[in-house]
Amino acid sequence: MLLATTRASVVFVLVSGLAIMLSGCETSGDGALPDEDRLLEDMMESYVSARFRFYPVESTLSGLPGNDDRLGDFSRASIDGRVDWLTDFHYKLLGLRLTALSQPAYLDALWLTSLVKAELFELEVRGVWRRSASFYADTARLGLVTLLAEGELASRTDALGGRLAAIPGLLARARENIAPADRVWQADGRASLDACRRLLEDLPKIIEGRLPPHRVAELAGLSREATRAIQDLLAAPARLQPGEAPLGFSLGEEELERYFFHRHMVDWSLDKIALEAENALQAAMNALAELALERFPSKSLSAVMAPKLLGAPIETEVVAAENRVLAFLHERDGSSPLNASIPVRRVPPYFPGSEVVQLWRPKALEPGRGAFLMVREVARPDATELELLTLREIGGRSRQFAYQAGSVSLLRRVVSAPATRDGWLAWFERGALADPFHQNSDELRVEHYQRAMIDFTRLLALVGVHAHGQDLDAAAALFRERAFMSDAAARAEATRVAVDPSVGDSALGRLLFDELATDYSRSHPLGTPSAFEDRVLEQGLLPVRLLRFQMLP
Repeated sequence: MLLATTRASVVFVLVSGLAIMLSGCETSGDGALPDEDRLLEDMMESYVSARFRFYPVESTLSGLPGNDDRLGDFSRASIDGRVDWLTDFHYKLLGLRLTALSQPAYLDALWLTSLVKAELFELEVRGVWRRSASFYADTARLGLVTLLAEGELASRTDALGGRLAAIPGLLARARENIAPADRVWQADGRASLDACRRLLEDLPKIIEGRLPPHRVAELAGLSREATRAIQDLLAAPARLQPGEAPLGFSLGEEELERYFFHRHMVDWSLDKIALEAENALQAAMNALAELALERFPSKSLSAVMAPKLLGAPIETEVVAAENRVLAFLHERDGSSPLNASIPVRRVPPYFPGSEVVQLWRPKALEPGRGAFLMVREVARPDATELELLTLREIGGRSRQFAYQAGSVSLLRRVVSAPATRDGWLAWFERGALADPFHQNSDELRVEHYQRAMIDFTRLLALVGVHAHGQDLDAAAALFRERAFMSDAAARAEATRVAVDPSVGDSALGRLLFDELATDYSRSHPLGTPSAFEDRVLEQGLLPVRLLRFQMLP
């Protein structure tokens, strides 16, 4: 209670002072940046540079050179050093004269502070680096894929070799750092290590024909050494010291509130989050039932929701879906975000990504260069799901990338708030289906409501597991009853909720984005949905809290 009262007081002071500060920001008469803005730019460059040195794979994803041959040093000393650096940097941020910043710079300063606090929370409180081998295996896997996905692999061969050679050392850090944990964390680590092992075993086939034979043989040797390191880690027993208890997965109520506050700048109580999620889940269920009764009266609800079999190979289906999306965007807007079709590539299921179809952009600062639709092989893909995801990625995410690359703020070019990003994609998807998109829009809307139900169930389960002590059986039952999932799928979702709180990002983003859109339409009654979208995207996907300050009177 004291924590909530204190936090509410802090937020009240920040919000109350913001209007005064934004109205009195100093700007120079000749158009040059104010001195304090330049100081903040230097601090943003320092933060991004230091972050990318510590997380080199993020640097590659953002298209910034210099770290492509590294995976990062996650020794205890290195992690402690990062915590010390962030703590010192936070104190320096507090020294900024906020009233001397321009309005965009002021919002950047707030966001940068939140990013620092969120990373400190991840390293000090959640501490996945000491709980699960997934922290290390996922780093290795993504580090390799960011290079393998590059069209110009021949120029990145040395970097690929450097990352392969770094895997045994990275896994040695895992052996040193990971404390014995419960079975949920152990299963999480083993699954990630196994996915990385399969990638390493297939790597010679992936690069064959793209590199000279002697380089293929050299990299294959490094891949075998990395595979042996994974097998050694999988075989290593986890031992508890006398009197120790294994690390559990539940964050606890107070820490979950801190997670939402630092990661998303959301100060809603957990009760409010659960209530909003419950209302949105019920609305999605009602909309699905109404659509089924109106459009599919002769079918049962289970038949309406059943997966639709593919009529052609998965790549062919996605290419056809992309062409329909591009035609729709040209008819609606006069052009598509990237103004050209995007190549489609099928990749193994162990490639990183939570969706079957994902727009891959190796060069984050160049929205069109090297982009392709990454289609992960899955056992039984659903044709309607493929179509909906293609619509989201081509129409929504590519537009986000185009705006983000044009931002004048370094921070906004290389970072996007996860809840805002997911909220925008859901907003775009719903608007596109209302047009309608094409003759199968009814089936696509069914898929849209199904995905919304799963998202909001995840958020409810997240609060239940981490704040109210629900076990995995109770969480799995929630997915079976509220999202109509099978036993196996429900159990997998419950386990995912236990180890990864970010599964709630999409639902939280939907709630925050819809609230922003409603309030914006009230304050701008003559505005259009397109104008609202442009206002949001031109900010570079700031957290919704900051978008509200920027867009609402």
